[in-house]
Amino acid sequence: MRTAIFRMTVLVAVLALLPAAVASAQSVGTIAGTVQDESKAGIPGAVVTARNEGTGAAREAVTDDEGRYSMPLLPIGTYTVSATMAGFRTQERSKVMLEVQASLALDFVLGLSSLTSEVTVVSQQAEVEVRRSDASLGQLINAQQVAELPLNGRNFVQLALLGPGTVTGRAGSFLAQGPSSEVSYRGSMSVSAQG
Repeated sequence: MRTAIFRMTVLVAVLALLPAAVASAQSVGTIAGTVQDESKAGIPGAVVTARNEGTGAAREAVTDDEGRYSMPLLPIGTYTVSATMAGFRTQERSKVMLEVQASLALDFVLGLSSLTSEVTVVSQQAEVEVRRSDASLGQLINAQQVAELPLNGRNFVQLALLGPGTVTGRAGSFLAQGPSSEVSYRGSMSVSAQG
């Protein structure tokens, strides 16, 4: 009897904590890349620091033998990322936007230091980012972009066409089943994503 009550208590506790774990796992991203010298050779033992500009929290990673580093499960936000190594100039990138489930590749090339000097590179958000860590396609359209986009007639379904690999579908598809359809309020527009 005690074993059954104990098992039931453990099951209830696990089920109660599972949604919180899933929700927190979705609001993270990854920053990874390489640290190299000017001859494109990897620098082992370099320290890469990512500091959240909003909270001030910092995370460090040390490069492996080939100069690679990875910082998974970083909370989303704007970061300042720097790479340092004794004998090399420090390189820093600020205003690096990390969004939900993003996998950013930040590579650093450190020059030899003759005198104490520092290089600061201000990151500009790229129009298209190449994901080298996985082959999945996706796009996040934030509230500012939605507000600034010139949507014809404010048809929200047009936002779907901004994602990679989406095209308008043929007439008679699910989203264009005519005036009696449950989705007829979307008009005659249909969307096909990745085939």
